[in-house]
Amino acid sequence: MSNALAVDRVLVVDDDEYGSLPVRALLEGWGVEVRYVGDARQVLRVLEEEDLPDLIISDVMMPGLDGFALCDLLRRNEAWRHLPLLFVTALNDRSARLKALDAGGDDILSKPVDEAELIARVRSLGRLSRYRLMLEERDRLDQLIEINGDGVLILAADDTVTRANAAAGQLLGMPEELPPTFPLVAHIETRFSVDGDLRSRALLELAARRGSGRRFLEWKARRVSGADSSTTVVTVRDVTESVLRTRASAALLDTISHKFNTPLAAVQAGVELLGDSPRLTDEDRELLDLVDGGAVRLKASIDRVIQFVAAGSSAAINPVGLDRASLECVVAEQAGPDATLGRFDADDATQVDGRVLSLAVEELVANAMTAGAESITVDVETAAEEVMVSVVDDGSGFPSNDATRIFESFYQVDPTGEHDGMGIGLALVRYAVTEAGGRCGATSPVGEPTRVWFTLPALGDSLR
Repeated sequence: MSNALAVDRVLVVDDDEYGSLPVRALLEGWGVEVRYVGDARQVLRVLEEEDLPDLIISDVMMPGLDGFALCDLLRRNEAWRHLPLLFVTALNDRSARLKALDAGGDDILSKPVDEAELIARVRSLGRLSRYRLMLEERDRLDQLIEINGDGVLILAADDTVTRANAAAGQLLGMPEELPPTFPLVAHIETRFSVDGDLRSRALLELAARRGSGRRFLEWKARRVSGADSSTTVVTVRDVTESVLRTRASAALLDTISHKFNTPLAAVQAGVELLGDSPRLTDEDRELLDLVDGGAVRLKASIDRVIQFVAAGSSAAINPVGLDRASLECVVAEQAGPDATLGRFDADDATQVDGRVLSLAVEELVANAMTAGAESITVDVETAAEEVMVSVVDDGSGFPSNDATRIFESFYQVDPTGEHDGMGIGLALVRYAVTEAGGRCGATSPVGEPTRVWFTLPALGDSLR
């Protein structure tokens, strides 16, 4: 609120415009925006067409629609029932005051209004309105949490469970009545095999039992810091079907890889043996080099396709810190001397999924090299609980209308085939980054460097 009264807007309803001036002037002197209505029947239109007030101050005795009837209409309307209502009346008898409160009014003042008392009541009702709204929002949130098919847990700073919906209890096998010091981490580590980090993201596996198969749960934790303490919000989702399907696909890919690579290895070994023969002519060696080059490109293409299809098959997170030295190692390992680490704006304590980081950096640098870049720079910055990594190059770039299409599977900016590639590198980045909860994009203005970027969520540090 912008003033000390805990209200910004007040609607004053009184058939006596002159008589209501002292109240309006006093409120305006405190910086309150006052809207005056001389007929209670106009209140409904004002509430429908204008911003809702933080408080309504209404006279009781008015022609047409009196204050009691107005209060009844407000309390019957779901959108307005929360609005605090302060009655101001010339009636001083006890029965009139009780009737005002019974009608649904929150408080009542007698005319002539005492300034100090009015200010005290307005401030009190402003706070009451805020608390009422907070409770209603909490009730709605509680309902959404309970009907959510995913498990939701709220953990205190010491990792004790302060709230858990029914789905969380069922998925994690927790007792219906949780003791105040329920050992959540010990319970999970005893019941499940944990692949990943409970401070951020992990895959929980429940071993098969008689009459049931294996079960997999995805665990995601995020710390929410408050003024005095911090809590951790955890979501748990049953991903059994997805994990089993992915692992079956991975097994199939291994088989396919073996079927392709075994005969290919034989071809490459044969080429190497033939190359050692002194009886080969120069023409023979040129043909042999063509075969060898074709085998190498075929092997790279096979590995690329397998990597693309298998992307995201592992739910395990590999947290790595984003200090400059470690990221320079990632860039050097994945890009070699072809790229340098430029701008670095990240907290040393920030962690991201190292598996996706390495894959994405490698693919974006390879893409820049394919575009003929001579200068490639990797920039890093953090904002809003995520890390953005950009690869900036001076290559040939792409048309502006291809900014989204370059991430499509098998799409190539150069369809002539002059440059090596299958058009799946950036699609692989998009798939892996999206699976990790990030985003990606690209810009290539005419005459300016091309910038391809991706984001990864910063991993939490709770559940130590």
